[in-house]
Amino acid sequence: VYRGMASKEAQLAWRGKSSSDEGVAAAVPSKGSVRDVLAALENGVRSGFSYSGARNMNMLHDSARFLEQTAAGQAESSTHIFKARS
Repeated sequence: VYRGMASKEAQLAWRGKSSSDEGVAAAVPSKGSVRDVLAALENGVRSGFSYSGARNMNMLHDSARFLEQTAAGQAESSTHIFKARS
């Protein structure tokens, strides 16, 4: 189960109440062995490094900057593949 920390399910689990439903929760079918899943995650992280020019976490940490994002940019970069459960 994928559960964003602002989802109703996560809020209920960690504080016993939900004040707003901002996150998403969705069931994701099993994707294979843990080894395969971790390898896929590793490839995703390495790919993410390429966007910043970093080759490892230390380089990413040293070069990271916070940028302001417009509302339109936030909408475009939000989660597209998960749909909230009702």
